[in-house]
Amino acid sequence: MGIDNNMPALSPEKFLILHLIDGKSYQEIADAHKVNRSQLSQWWEENRKTRAVIKKSNQLFNNKKGRADFAEFEKLGREAFYEWYKKQDKQCFYCGTSETVLQELFANTLSTKRKRGKSLELERKDSESNQYSPDNCVLAC
Repeated sequence: MGIDNNMPALSPEKFLILHLIDGKSYQEIADAHKVNRSQLSQWWEENRKTRAVIKKSNQLFNNKKGRADFAEFEKLGREAFYEWYKKQDKQCFYCGTSETVLQELFANTLSTKRKRGKSLELERKDSESNQYSPDNCVLAC
């Protein structure tokens, strides 16, 4: 893989996107961006919160991937879905309960047979349109 001299400087978030969303290896990223692998390892350790957001975004994407009603998000791709996801308030669109509160409730009090409810899920605001799209989706408990 050649080095693109017009490529913007690599940020910790872009490194995590390349690695966790695009599936690039540390070596591929280091070679393409002229970054030492030890720098990538440092960014990995220092950016646990960003890693968690990307992990949750990937989970939500994978839960719907392959469905006809999710085609618009699939066409946009995982990185665009991540960008949409990170802009969302991490609270239920309908009741306003934050994901942090949900996690605390389920850790200490509540349980469910279906293993759902501990975190926010991707929901359509208008189910009649039957499409998951940036304009029609919200996070809900």
